[in-house]
Amino acid sequence: MKKILFTSLIFVLTPLTSLAATLYVGAPPSAHVGDTFTAEIFLDTDNQNLNAFEGSITIPRELELTDIRYSGSVVSLWLTEPKERTPGVVDFAGIIPGGYQASPERVGRGTAFTLVVRAKEAGTASLGLSGGKAYINDGVGTAQPLTLNPASISISQSTGVPVGVSIDSDTVPPQPFIPEIVSGESFGLEGNVLVFSTTDKDSGVAKYQLARSLSGFMVRPLLRFSDVTSPYTLQAGDAEEYLFVRALDQSGNERIAIVGPEKFSIATFLVTWIVPLLIILGIVFLARVLTRGTRRVF
Repeated sequence: MKKILFTSLIFVLTPLTSLAATLYVGAPPSAHVGDTFTAEIFLDTDNQNLNAFEGSITIPRELELTDIRYSGSVVSLWLTEPKERTPGVVDFAGIIPGGYQASPERVGRGTAFTLVVRAKEAGTASLGLSGGKAYINDGVGTAQPLTLNPASISISQSTGVPVGVSIDSDTVPPQPFIPEIVSGESFGLEGNVLVFSTTDKDSGVAKYQLARSLSGFMVRPLLRFSDVTSPYTLQAGDAEEYLFVRALDQSGNERIAIVGPEKFSIATFLVTWIVPLLIILGIVFLARVLTRGTRRVF
């Protein structure tokens, strides 16, 4: 996974005083208008084993969110991937299968996610948290409050030369995933639906797309993708075709998963197996003819 590279800014980690699970912020103590820097959100479990947490982080008016990164996150599955769905509010809900417990000697190592922000006006900026909850890995998911110890960032007027952070480009595709066809009843939908989900540990999943083909061999230029969301209600004929589900991250990297047809279709069988076989046989036959012709010349 790519690492977020920090500039020469000195980061301040707000001391922990809460007796419950706490998020705290690693950010520079000061900045100038126009500067771009990171605010790393850490998870402290207060010596408890947690398997989930959720909430909404509010971005103060002095700051503008420009990116969110997940490199090194302790979260392996995001139910609600951190994202600014409402201006100035980043919602999140993460699951940690098997649980996570930050040991005392590793305070500050439980990275949840990292915000990349730009200082846009002078003042004192401090992130906020609402709806914070953590869930103990005790077999029943006992809920407890999740608090935030913010870092106050003093922002002064611009010096005319903005300071920025260097962030490695995301070249890693989303994680492999397996779409499934299930009954839509549990989702309040009729018929069968296609469900799918994956994660991206750098820039995050941006969207999903779907394409159909009679052939199981992916011929990329021939696939026509369109945006979809999970669960996706299957259309007439989908059960007889190959479905290609593409996950794209914020940087354009992709991961494609293929779902085979549920029903036998003569057209699908011919396109997937018979036509390629005939083409191969034709190439072999042509090669032999050309080879014989060459031998006769010599």
